[in-house]
Amino acid sequence: MSDTLRTESAAGAFSGDMTARNRINQVPAALGIAAGLAAIWTIAAIARPGATFHLAPILIALAPLLATARESGSSSVVAGAAALIALGTSMALAMADLMRGPGLLPFGGAPTEAVVFAAAAGMAAIGLARLSPRRSA
Repeated sequence: MSDTLRTESAAGAFSGDMTARNRINQVPAALGIAAGLAAIWTIAAIARPGATFHLAPILIALAPLLATARESGSSSVVAGAAALIALGTSMALAMADLMRGPGLLPFGGAPTEAVVFAAAAGMAAIGLARLSPRRSA
């Protein structure tokens, strides 16, 4: 068998695996988006601890899901991990007393709002990931 035929047959045999590999490779990139947004939120909170960044936990939880291919089988994993990043960042900023601004909710302050928004956005992202149509490999 010539090298050309061997390469073509190997490429045809593993084309399904490459699709799965590409889906798996999207996970670190998507979580990098969440971590990057969390870092931007942290820097902004350090610079202005009296301000409230209401949409930050929502963006952290939802942006990675929107950035990845929604057909990938790992989108619910990405959504859950991004929600944990949003919750962790919210709690870390609250414990460091960097969330002194007003909140939108009728109870608690900015820290409570951030945790509630992160949890709600995380649940919505997981729900969207589970409802999205999946491509068969």
